[in-house]
Amino acid sequence: MDYKEIKQRALQEAQKAHADWLTDHFNGVDLEVGNHDLPESPYDSEYEADSAAMGVVQERLTKGTLLPDEVEIALSDLLYYALKRQTLEGWNQPKNLLESMKGGSFRDVRTSDEPFNALVEDFIEGRRLKNPGTKASTHQEYVDHVNEFWLLMNKPALSAVDNDLADQYLKNIQQLPKHSNSAKYKGKSPLHLISMDLPQSDRLSGTSINNRISHLSSYCEWLIRQGKISSDPFSGMTVVLKDKQPYAPFSHEDIKRILSSKLYNHSHPKFITGNRRSNWWLILIAVFSGMRLAEITQLTVDDLREEDGVYFFSINREEGKTVKNKNAERAVPVHSFLLDLGLLEYASYLRKENIDMLLPNLLSDRKKPGDGSSRWFNEKYRSSEFPDFVVEKKVFHSFRKTFFTTCSNKDPSVSYRAVLQEVVGHENQKAKELGSSATYMGGFELPLKAKAVELFTFDGIDHVRDRLKGKANWRQLKLP
Repeated sequence: MDYKEIKQRALQEAQKAHADWLTDHFNGVDLEVGNHDLPESPYDSEYEADSAAMGVVQERLTKGTLLPDEVEIALSDLLYYALKRQTLEGWNQPKNLLESMKGGSFRDVRTSDEPFNALVEDFIEGRRLKNPGTKASTHQEYVDHVNEFWLLMNKPALSAVDNDLADQYLKNIQQLPKHSNSAKYKGKSPLHLISMDLPQSDRLSGTSINNRISHLSSYCEWLIRQGKISSDPFSGMTVVLKDKQPYAPFSHEDIKRILSSKLYNHSHPKFITGNRRSNWWLILIAVFSGMRLAEITQLTVDDLREEDGVYFFSINREEGKTVKNKNAERAVPVHSFLLDLGLLEYASYLRKENIDMLLPNLLSDRKKPGDGSSRWFNEKYRSSEFPDFVVEKKVFHSFRKTFFTTCSNKDPSVSYRAVLQEVVGHENQKAKELGSSATYMGGFELPLKAKAVELFTFDGIDHVRDRLKGKANWRQLKLP
């Protein structure tokens, strides 16, 4: 573990999150936790809520209870909370704000007439030393994008690159072609290209634009550390990805691969020491329930209930929990697969240990429920175990899509589709699916919804069940 490198990445992530928070706030998002749009909170302000969250992160860091994949995320949370606190204290105590502007980078910055791109090779050399395994073509992209900005914005000096220039750049860059080396665009300067009023289909994609902004932001952060500029005008700047493809569902083969990865493979050297029971159950509940990540991570032990002989997860607003909308409040029957793996025994163990949460010790939720677990799965686990999923746009939310698609295909009848809509908490579709007869219907009964949940199955499910009941089961894991 390169702790120095981890800290640097965590700081960059925290700075971006802090910039996003500032943008939200100055667009009308209240700092008070207890506003009418949020559930009742035990804290009077966001400041107090963050203090409590900081305490949890600090305790886990100092006790050494974090796994290697969790350290960077925890540090970025801690630094994010610290940046927010510094900002709030500056607003509440202007003297502190003034003092902060006199010290650090503000004091050391020298107004420079050097060209903006003058130091890009030094920046790249530092990147090469820090990341020797990075492809040369990736380093070259940084150089190309810095030089492109410099030419596009009339060769500005370092001292001239401010927020206004960055905003103008964002407008200009959206006029450039995505294939600048094609016959009709090759050889033309960036200034010439933006004057051509290209058809939208020929222009850069949102992903390409955000990639350029990210590279410029990294360069500016380096310039700040060199004392050349005082702020990053590209921080938090992005465009909406209208061209972004929707998340893809997992195939049944993908599910089997996931349930054979190091989290579920007792032969892996880090199966016991590098995994948590909470994460072991997190993915399985997602696979076999279709619930949203935020719904799963907020479950308490008492939310696992029984009625009419059917065990179910209660998705509710109790104890300050949040739900997406009214339709999200519901009962989700527990799939027999989860019962076979010992979910009830697991809940009993938690009760004996006086643990309230069904999945305790998940990573902290910096912005919304499930945020920490989303970053763990999508940024750490998926990236290391299944890099192909990154390319294919398969994320944690894909479990939900796979569940609904599989069950719908097993029984495509209109009546069962309406039941499934209620199981997954979609907007009420009864009137749309069943016509006028929906007027006489209330919520579907649990046994019927349980049958809908059991529609989720795949070839080889019995083999997966037997393996997970064997040496790869949750009882082997020591961490909660």
